[in-house]
Amino acid sequence: MKSARELMQTYLDNFHHDTSVSLDVFAEEGVIEFPYLKSIGMPERYSGKKNIGELLVNLKKTIPDFKFQNIIIYNGATPDEAFAEYSVDAMVPSLGRVYKQHYAARIVSKNGKIIILREFLDTIAVAKALLPAGLNDI
Repeated sequence: MKSARELMQTYLDNFHHDTSVSLDVFAEEGVIEFPYLKSIGMPERYSGKKNIGELLVNLKKTIPDFKFQNIIIYNGATPDEAFAEYSVDAMVPSLGRVYKQHYAARIVSKNGKIIILREFLDTIAVAKALLPAGLNDI
């Protein structure tokens, strides 16, 4: 059974070339949360493997070169918890903008699967790169 640290590594390492491998580390009832995205009118929570899978596929369609870089993973208090920092620097072809982001994340696992991945990110960078009118859409 994989630890939270190993699950996070698998999720991050495989996202750019096979999102199905990244999705496979989530429990059926798993969750991805982006606590601050609501402030710019975007969803802040994706629950269940189906919704998480749709998020991952849509993200790859929007940003085809999306790849996690500069990955640092820290052990948590138990093997079921880990923390990580990572970044992305990729073009959003449909808008002609660059998505440049630095993340901090916490992961909790149970029975060798991710039950929650909470990613903290720069909402201004998200708005500039992904909203049709950038910051004017806020």
